Amino acid sequence: MSRLIFTEAIKDLDLYKDLSLSVERRESPVSVTGVSGIHKAQLALSLYNFSPVLIIAEDEAGAKKIADDINEMYGDTAAYVYPAKDFTFVEAEGVSREYEHTRLGVLSRIADNTCRFVCASAEAVMQRTIPKDVLLANTRTLHAGDT
Repeated sequence: MSRLIFTEAIKDLDLYKDLSLSVERRESPVSVTGVSGIHKAQLALSLYNFSPVLIIAEDEAGAKKIADDINEMYGDTAAYVYPAKDFTFVEAEGVSREYEHTRLGVLSRIADNTCRFVCASAEAVMQRTIPKDVLLANTRTLHAGDT
């Protein structure tokens, strides 16, 4: 497994040991500053303990970069970008709902425990969203052949 290379290489560092102990004790949130993006991704991947991890980046481009780095090291899709809402304050004929669908998709993955990492900008994290019970009550799974 290629991700073991990334997760094992960091475990002897004092910083990792301190962060790991904080995560074990459920002392959160933890903050890491002064390291490059790839090292943030490596730390997040190494600290993952089967509970979804929220990584707050400076902006949406930073969140996408960290998610891409985690997915590359993980070897599969483990990180999802949670985008900020796109507000429209005027009447518009063609409004895209892409961000809403993406946000709902990430929230659904969190609710059904299929999401390991959520990467988001501070703006996206600060925006209100649908409560988990409302989301689950209004979710339907469709399969081929269903009507």
